Amino acid sequence: MNKMLIILSFVLLTSCGPKDVPYKNLVTRQGITYEINAETPFTGSGVWYWSDNQLASKQNYKDGEPEGLWEHYYKNGQLKDNGNFKDGVWEGLWEYYYENGQVQANYNFKEGLRDGLLERYYENGQLESKDCYKNSEITDMSYCEK
Repeated sequence: MNKMLIILSFVLLTSCGPKDVPYKNLVTRQGITYEINAETPFTGSGVWYWSDNQLASKQNYKDGEPEGLWEHYYKNGQLKDNGNFKDGVWEGLWEYYYENGQVQANYNFKEGLRDGLLERYYENGQLESKDCYKNSEITDMSYCEK
């Protein structure tokens, strides 16, 4: 029985992912995020809550730099925006929403630069505009139609 308990405890401990740490316990030094009083760069999720304990944001870090999914929420719990970081810079699709849940904009990034289609929407869901970016500069729409 004790052997089973030890094995179960080990499995539970090793299956736990990175930890969630309140932002008030994180600090940035020379562009790298650490837990307060730590010497090792932070790996885990920084979380911040509205005064009613509703999640306001969750941002993932690896070795003190943004890595993976970042999410921000309105006070009503509706997703405000989300996107990914890779090696500390924006990467891939970033989505922005109005407080009513309608899509506000979709941005694409490649190695931290706008790259690809950028779509903006009115609050009623109608498409407002489209632009095409390459290396953070507006370019011909044919680049985005590949």
